[in-house]
Amino acid sequence: MRTTFEINLNDKNTYTEEDRLLVEQLIVKDAYPELYNNDYLDTIKFNGFKLTEEENITTDLGGGVTKYDVYGRSQQARLSGGTTDEEDELLDKSCVNSGIKLFLPPPAYYTVDGVKQAIITGHRRDKIHRKRNFTNRLFAEYIRKPGFTDDQVRDELSRKGNEWNPSNDPCVPAKQYDIEAEGVRAVYEGWCEWEITAIQNRLRPQAKAVGIGETVLSLMAVNVYNLTNPNNKGKGKKSVPLIIPMGEDRAVEWLVNSKYKNIPNKIEYRPLSYSTWGKNFSTLMITAKKNPDTEFRVIVHAGVVKNLEEYDRRVAKFYNKMHEVLDAVSFVCKIGRPLKFGNIVLYGAIPQVSSNHSLTELNLFHKDGDGTYYQKTWLL
Repeated sequence: MRTTFEINLNDKNTYTEEDRLLVEQLIVKDAYPELYNNDYLDTIKFNGFKLTEEENITTDLGGGVTKYDVYGRSQQARLSGGTTDEEDELLDKSCVNSGIKLFLPPPAYYTVDGVKQAIITGHRRDKIHRKRNFTNRLFAEYIRKPGFTDDQVRDELSRKGNEWNPSNDPCVPAKQYDIEAEGVRAVYEGWCEWEITAIQNRLRPQAKAVGIGETVLSLMAVNVYNLTNPNNKGKGKKSVPLIIPMGEDRAVEWLVNSKYKNIPNKIEYRPLSYSTWGKNFSTLMITAKKNPDTEFRVIVHAGVVKNLEEYDRRVAKFYNKMHEVLDAVSFVCKIGRPLKFGNIVLYGAIPQVSSNHSLTELNLFHKDGDGTYYQKTWLL
């Protein structure tokens, strides 16, 4: 039996049966009753540590268990922006530099229809493995307990998406907005009564997992209660959390599922983060030079924002910073005139504030503006 307790992602790209057996020996299941004691679970049960091939993994439950919507999949809050781009980078560095620790709980997957493994926790770790061409995954398997419906399973999986992302390595913990978003979803789906105490009880295990105390929890419950007030006039069939966090993965997902489609050799949409765009912009310029007939439409996403003012400030900063770079290049290269983008267009920003934006329409930049924007089908 091997005695190394970490998997070096730089040295291998496949988990073995020996790795799985080591996890079985190293993890004390009694130390994690919320994960491995089936008496703590309602509609699903732990079915052992398993190996699965990459092609079997999905981020959507499918199989009739849930349906995709524009605001996220089954684990709505986590997949729809539970981490910032900066946290993604820290997690990537941790996994690569320190290895995958076999004595810590592995990602949790739910087996759908006996075939596909849907991610309950471990979306970011899956991304890290994909970047390094791993052929399979080592995971904790969960299956349905007899006698429960699809909707009952979805209810529990929605809660566990936050509860099982605590403030422990190697997880990026669930945030307050993740938990509130799950509470909003639970009320709309009918999993939780529209009543302060019921909402607070729903959120309490999720808050406890990440160290949020009762005082803040009370405020969170009130926020969810207000957001889901049936007397409020929501925009659309269902109201949604007022602020939608937006990271790299979520931005790509939003564009893929939007009406803004790439046209080969003509138009291509490129999402960039307001905070880390500089790392990718030089690559985009090289790509644009190699493809002169394609218009590259740059779309900014503003990360995790607290209000409309912060969103507007970040979007404008992104817009003006890119023009500032052009001015600097013009000055340094002694061109003597302002530079202009060629087949790169500062096109717009992904909407995030539901009270001010249509969440299905891009916020389009005003031409020759200062970062202000408009929506064609939305009256602000």
